[in-house]
Amino acid sequence: MADILNAKWNSNGNSRMDFVIAAVKLQAAEAAIEEALSVVEANVTHGRNYQLDDDPKAARDQDLARVDNLRTAHKLIDDLRMVLVHTIAFHEK
Repeated sequence: MADILNAKWNSNGNSRMDFVIAAVKLQAAEAAIEEALSVVEANVTHGRNYQLDDDPKAARDQDLARVDNLRTAHKLIDDLRMVLVHTIAFHEK
């Protein structure tokens, strides 16, 4: 069986639809992060923006590490969304 959440709808008054809405919101957050990453990578961390720095490579590498942290957050959101989707699919009706 797939990894699922321990939370079950109706045990505290929430409905299946509340779980579905949460999954949709997580998917929207993923899309927004992906769009933001695209803009940051194309326009902010482009090599030309480090030309005047004393150590352009080190400065860019530091910024790219910050971008990688956002990629990690994106992956964690995706993991939670997938667990939530599995919970919705496998929850006993």
